[in-house]
Amino acid sequence: MNNVPAGVSDRWSPYPFAWKSAQYAAQSDAALAFARQDASNAACAMRGFAPNAQGLCPSSWYMDDAATIGAEIERRAVRARIATARKRAR
Repeated sequence: MNNVPAGVSDRWSPYPFAWKSAQYAAQSDAALAFARQDASNAACAMRGFAPNAQGLCPSSWYMDDAATIGAEIERRAVRARIATARKRAR
């Protein structure tokens, strides 16, 4: 990872939504699919670890990561549907 915001590597800092969104926007569909599954698996594996951390524990971080990846996947799907609808309208 290049230009990682401070604290990201330890997963105990708040999730860097803007930085991760930009990172995932540059990845392929296949890479996103793998990353989403990986983040979901990590969230499940970390569930219950430091449950009193109020959103700053690793399981919350990975859940936010999976949601951010899912949002990018959905954004691409919507963009594809709009492009298809515009082609049909011509």
